[in-house]
Amino acid sequence: AAAQHFFKRPQLWDSTHFNAVGQDCEGLNLLGSEFQKLGCQVCNTPNVGRWAISLPEDREAFLSMLSKSHRKKLRRLSRNVLETERAHWHRVETAEQMETAWPILVDLHQQRRNSLGEPGCFASERWDGFHTEMAQQLLEQGQLRLSWLELDGKPVAIEYQFANSSTTFAYQSGLDPNRLKEQPGRLSLFCSINQAIQEGQKCFDLMRGDETYKAKWRAEPMTTVDICVVSPSVTSAIRSRAIRYIKSAIGAGRSARATLSGFATTTLNRVKTSLQKEESPVV
Repeated sequence: AAAQHFFKRPQLWDSTHFNAVGQDCEGLNLLGSEFQKLGCQVCNTPNVGRWAISLPEDREAFLSMLSKSHRKKLRRLSRNVLETERAHWHRVETAEQMETAWPILVDLHQQRRNSLGEPGCFASERWDGFHTEMAQQLLEQGQLRLSWLELDGKPVAIEYQFANSSTTFAYQSGLDPNRLKEQPGRLSLFCSINQAIQEGQKCFDLMRGDETYKAKWRAEPMTTVDICVVSPSVTSAIRSRAIRYIKSAIGAGRSARATLSGFATTTLNRVKTSLQKEESPVV
C-alpha cells in the first residue's frame, strides 16, 4: 500500500531513503522489493553495522556473558545503588506518565549533547514534533519503551526505546552530565536490558555506531544497507544519477588526492636521500 501510494504520485517526490536496514528487517526489505516491482529504481548501499545483544533467558545468564571486571562492576552498582532507596526506575505505561517523562527526555538529552559541544536532536523543532507524535502512537500500540532513572529524587538518566515482539531498539537517551561519576548511563542501560529480558525479548539492538562500550555489553555487529528508492519520473531519475555521479567523483577525488600525496611524499624522500648521498664526503 505504501509503495502504491508513492508510485501514483511521482511528481511529489524525487527519492526516499531508508538508512541502516538490517537483513532481519522484513518490512523495509519487502517495501524495497515492492517499489522495484513497480518499476522504481532501488539502490542498496552497504552501511556501517548495527550492534545488537543476543539476550538469554534471565539476568544471571546475561551477567555471565560479560567480562569478569564488567560483571563485578554491575553487581556492585546494583547492590550499592539500584537495590537501595536512593534509586527508582520508572517506566512509561500511561499518557499521564508520558507527560512527565517527555520533558525529562528532552532536558537530559540536550544537557548531555550540549556538554559534548553538540546541538542535540531536540534542537530541531521538526525532529521534536515528529518524535513527540510518534512516541504517543507507539505508547498506544504498546511498543514504546520510555524509562528513566532517579537517584536521590532527581532524574539522572533516561532511555527512549522501541520494541516489537522480539527486539528492543535503543534509539536515544539522555543523562545528567553533572553526575557522571555515579555512572547513570551504565545504570540506566543495565535497567533497560533487564527489562527486555523480563519481557522475553531475544535481542537488544544498540543501533548504528561503533562506540567501544557496545562490545563491552557483548553486542555484536550486524550488516546493514542503505536503501534508496528513486521516483519513476524521468526528471527524478536524471537528478538521482547526477547526484550519484557527483558523490562518486568527490570520492574519487579524495582517493586521487591521497594517492598523489603519497606519491609526492615518496618522491620527495627519494630526492632527499639522493642529495644526502651526493653531499656525503668520500672517505
